[in-house]
Amino acid sequence: MNVFNSLTNRFSKNGLNPMIGPIGLEFAREAIHMVQLHKDADGRIRLKARASENYTFPFDELIKSPGETKKLVARMLKKDHFYGRKVVSSLPPGYVRLLPITYQKRKDKEDQEEFVTALASRLGDKLDEYVIDFLPVRRSEENESGLAIAAIAKQNDVTDYLDNLRHCKLDVSALDINPVAIKRLVCAMSTPGSMENVLVINFGSVKSYFAMLSGRRMIFDHEVDFGENRLLEKIASELEISVVEASDLVREYCFKSALLQDGDETGFSGEDIFHTIVEIIKPLFIELAEEITRALIYIASETRGESPDKIFLVGSIARWNGVDSIINSLVEINVRSIPDPLQSFPSSSRNSLIYDNEVLPEIAVATGFALRGLYSDE
Repeated sequence: MNVFNSLTNRFSKNGLNPMIGPIGLEFAREAIHMVQLHKDADGRIRLKARASENYTFPFDELIKSPGETKKLVARMLKKDHFYGRKVVSSLPPGYVRLLPITYQKRKDKEDQEEFVTALASRLGDKLDEYVIDFLPVRRSEENESGLAIAAIAKQNDVTDYLDNLRHCKLDVSALDINPVAIKRLVCAMSTPGSMENVLVINFGSVKSYFAMLSGRRMIFDHEVDFGENRLLEKIASELEISVVEASDLVREYCFKSALLQDGDETGFSGEDIFHTIVEIIKPLFIELAEEITRALIYIASETRGESPDKIFLVGSIARWNGVDSIINSLVEINVRSIPDPLQSFPSSSRNSLIYDNEVLPEIAVATGFALRGLYSDE
C-alpha cells in the first residue's frame, strides 16, 4: 500500500518560514483557487494572500497540459503577495475515489493491516495499481470493528499530477483530501474546546459533499448529485430564459439583500423576484433534505445514535441568501451558511481593501489546505 504523502517526499524541499503556512491550491472543476495564511506575533492566524480564476478552456484539457498549467499558476502567484512555492493540494476532480471501508479489528493486528485486508476484498488483487490513504472514522472495541474512509487513486494519475506541479516550480508539501480540508477549516472556525457534532455540506457546481464531524473526528463522508448548476437550470426552465440569464438574475437578487430594492418598470420589487426564485428552487431543496435525512439515519446507525447539533453550509450555494432558512425549515436542525471561509482570518496586508465586498465561498477547500501546519488538528 502506498500513502499519498510518501510520494510527495521526493518533490518537497525545506526552508519555509514557520510562521507562514503553505499555499492551499485547489484545481476545482471550473476554477483554480489559492489561499495562504500566516500567524501574527500573537499567534492569531491571518490571511496573507488569496486568488481565484475561472478557466478559459475545458478543465480536462488544462490539467493534462503542463505548459498551460504553468502559465496559469504563474499568473495566480502574481495576483497577491504569496510567499514561497510550498503548496498543499489535492488530486483534481475525478482522479480520486473516496470509499467507506468497514474492517475487523483484532488484538494481534494493526488497524492499517486489517484495513488493507478489507480494501483488498473490495478492489480484488489490484492494490499495487493504486496510491491509497485512509482516514480512521471510528473504532468500536465492543464488536471489534472499525470504519475508515479510503482515498484511492491510480499511481500514474498521482505521479502525473505531482510532475505537473513540479513543472510549475511548486514544492509539494502534501497531497490532502477535500473532506479533511473541510474538517480542518470548520475546527479552526469553531469555539476552542467545542465538541459539537456538525454536518458540513460543501456545495459544488455539479455535486455536493456531506461530512459529519464530532469534535475533531470525521465520522461520515458522502457525495450527492446536487449542485448549483441544477438550481440554475431549474430557474432557467421555469422562467424560460437561458442559464446565463438565470445566473445573472440570481447574482442580482440572491447574492445580496433584495428586500430593499424598489420595483422596476414591471412593477415587481426585488423582494417579489427573490421569493419567486425561492419558490422555484424549493422542490430541489426538498430532495436535498431527503438526502440529509437518509444520511442522518445512516450516521445514527453507525455511531450509536449520534446526530448533528447544527449544519454548516460552505461552497457556492452558501452565498445564496435564504438557503440556510430553506434547509432549516425542512430538516429542523440549526443551519448556518458560511459564505466567506476567510471570515475568521482577517487580512493584515496593506492591500486588504481588494477583498472588501468580495465573498468567495468556493475557496473553502483551499483554505483548509492552507491551514495545514498552522492549525494543530491531526
